[in-house]
Amino acid sequence: MEKATGSSASFRPVHKIEPVMVLSQLLIGVCTFVAIGTGAYAILAPKIADETVSSQRLAKLTKEGAAVSARAVVDRRRRRAIAHNLEDLEDEEKKRKNIPIEVLIKQAGLDWTNQRYYLMMAAGIVMTSIAVYVISMSLFATAVATLFAPLVWPKMYVARAREKRINKFLEQFPTGLDIIIRGLKSGLPIRACLQTIANEAEEPMRSEFQAVMQAQGLGLTVADAVARMRLTVPSPETNFFITLIEVQQAAGSNLAETLATLSSMMRARKQMREKVKALAAEPKLSAYIIGAVPLVVMTAIYFISPDYLEPLLFTTMGHVVIGGCVLWAGMGALIMQMIMKVKI
Repeated sequence: MEKATGSSASFRPVHKIEPVMVLSQLLIGVCTFVAIGTGAYAILAPKIADETVSSQRLAKLTKEGAAVSARAVVDRRRRRAIAHNLEDLEDEEKKRKNIPIEVLIKQAGLDWTNQRYYLMMAAGIVMTSIAVYVISMSLFATAVATLFAPLVWPKMYVARAREKRINKFLEQFPTGLDIIIRGLKSGLPIRACLQTIANEAEEPMRSEFQAVMQAQGLGLTVADAVARMRLTVPSPETNFFITLIEVQQAAGSNLAETLATLSSMMRARKQMREKVKALAAEPKLSAYIIGAVPLVVMTAIYFISPDYLEPLLFTTMGHVVIGGCVLWAGMGALIMQMIMKVKI
């Protein structure tokens, strides 16, 4: 009995795990997890928010950039199409030859009649022949000058006046297009826009649009009235504008947007022309100086020693040499002009 009692006394008592203790340990673990999670969220929340805002902004910018890129692609394609159309119209305009005299006079903005033109031509031929004969005392040189005088006077004057008038109109034309664009976007009819240009624009654009409004007053449609500008202001830009008006009147189109593209295209071409003109100014000046050197030298020699130039000025062979030199110099000037001419 004693042995049994001693052996039983050697075993330790087993403690029971109470449910309250388990619940308290679980509660402590949950509270610890919540505390750690709350602290981590407090630390990382601003960074997460910034990343969310950045991602949203990036997505918005990407979407807006895609829309802008799509619009830029469409606008670039429209510009390219307009440029090709303008080039085609320029080629067609260059192919037109043998323009009647009365049309040239009208395009130049002159109030001449055909009789006055031919009278001025006759006067120019007579004056040129007399001047050449007095200077050279040669019938051959006088005959040559008489043959070439009609090409110089007054045709050259009319051509120069025509070119200046058309260039001045094209300089003012983008401003007129902007007036039409703003009027169309504000809800005005195109007739009111054309009337505004006819009242407020400068010459020669004002007179052209006044003629358009007068034609409309006689019963013509807007497209037919504007189409008369092909005769008075022949240019690719004017022809393209007339085509847009005709398409808009016949089938309907977004005229304001297309005119805006045409206006920006004309301004870009003008800037490029001015840049090319500035870059070519120095070579042109050099060409003018080189071309003037023979004349200056001959004039100086004539006043210093007149007898030295007598074989050149008063003999047939001298006249042939002078004619060859003039022809050769003219060919050189023409070649230099062709080299410096840049198509825009």
